[in-house]
Amino acid sequence: MTITSKFSFADMQNPLFLHPSDGPLSISVTKLQGSSDYRTWRTSMEIQLASKQKLGFVEGTEIKSTTDTTDALQWETCNNMVISWLYNNVCDSIKQSVLFVNSASEIWKLVEKRFQLSNGSRKYKLSKDLYSLKQNGKPLVEYYTTLSALWEELEAMNDLPKVTTTTAEMTALLKAIQVQKDESKLFQFLNGLDEVFGPQRSQLLMSSPLPSVEMACAAIQQEESQRDVLHNLKNNDDDISAMFSRGNQIIPEKSVMCTACKRKGHTADVCWTVTGYPKWHYKSLRTSARGGGSPGRWNSQRNASLRSANVAQITAGGKGETSNVVITHQQFEQLLKLIPGNATGQTEEENDTPFSGMITCGAAESKIQEWIVDSGPSDHMTCSLNLLHNIRPALLHMTIKLPTGSTTSITHIGDTVLSCGIPLFNVLFVPQFTHNLLSVTKLGKDNKCEVMFKDAKCFVTKSDSKAIVGVGYLKNNLYYLGNSSVLHTSEVSINSISI
Repeated sequence: MTITSKFSFADMQNPLFLHPSDGPLSISVTKLQGSSDYRTWRTSMEIQLASKQKLGFVEGTEIKSTTDTTDALQWETCNNMVISWLYNNVCDSIKQSVLFVNSASEIWKLVEKRFQLSNGSRKYKLSKDLYSLKQNGKPLVEYYTTLSALWEELEAMNDLPKVTTTTAEMTALLKAIQVQKDESKLFQFLNGLDEVFGPQRSQLLMSSPLPSVEMACAAIQQEESQRDVLHNLKNNDDDISAMFSRGNQIIPEKSVMCTACKRKGHTADVCWTVTGYPKWHYKSLRTSARGGGSPGRWNSQRNASLRSANVAQITAGGKGETSNVVITHQQFEQLLKLIPGNATGQTEEENDTPFSGMITCGAAESKIQEWIVDSGPSDHMTCSLNLLHNIRPALLHMTIKLPTGSTTSITHIGDTVLSCGIPLFNVLFVPQFTHNLLSVTKLGKDNKCEVMFKDAKCFVTKSDSKAIVGVGYLKNNLYYLGNSSVLHTSEVSINSISI
């Protein structure tokens, strides 16, 4: 059996039609508070009223019939329904001011006269908010949503004339105007980003053609998500380290008082004054130096493996004297990775990541034209973009791994030629660096050169002819390749130098 609808399509298109489900709460938008949100409220209400064929009641185009009594009564019903929709979507103070107005169009006009700002004032306010908007640590999605709302409202206020006849020149002009608008949005978006996204901002601006603001937002959001993941992993490592430092014990609440040491935060059965201080504690070290020791389970336990230890003691002078210097488990793991024999523990991802091998540059002098000869790094690295030519932006999220385990961004890659004539290819530009590193490994691979260290000098020679192509000097325990070639490569070879 077929069930037919009681209402035809023509009935539902009639502005005087009310569905049985329509009621005072059928339309719900954010309540109007004042002039600050009037334009948003008005747009939302117009959409809702148009969906129910009732927009003419507030615009004044739907007139009450003076000849047909049935239509007049139906108009009164629809008018009262629209008034109830308006009442329920304004704040109480505004409702009180229009409570005794009997026409929906009159209420609409009164609210418009009261809260409608001139286009000039509103545009000024929106433009001021747009150019002063900054991320300021907010999530990227919240920052971009606020920015998009300002763009859309400004565009809605710009009433441009309609083009009825289009030509090829007109189409090209409109396309160029749209490109300029998109670039302006991109620049405003990048300008408000936090400085932590500085390398990504530079990389996006180096792109040709420039990406759209949506693509730029997606790239920055991917970087933000990756940093959140790494931050969470770091927090987990800190929690694990804290658990190890407490001997895997569950710490009671701070309100608990120890009866042995009279301190809060633990009980007497786990107090170190009763059980004995752990090996790494300075009181335990001081007791051992006097030849004594406190009896307890800490002093009777020994770790089966250095790798599973939380701290490691440092012995000085080869006499078994233990100092009070300790290193954490994470620092010990990083030191193990620096040992060549332990390189098998690295993952493929770590092996593919550029690595800076210089452990410390505390005594190094920062001179832009000088290069530190280092056997540790996997690539040549520079801190000055002015030294490079054939510059191209690095891949997105390209980073370099430091000996400490942390990473820093690589923004550009280029080529350079040293003052002694040695060309370097695919040099990494690392803005966070303050020194230039010359990789011995990459020098031998790309230039077929060898590096020999002798006393206070180092020599860069050709692998086949042994001709010297560069000479470095020792300063602050680091070898620098100087500003000029000391020897003529065509006349001197390594065989002529006394080893």
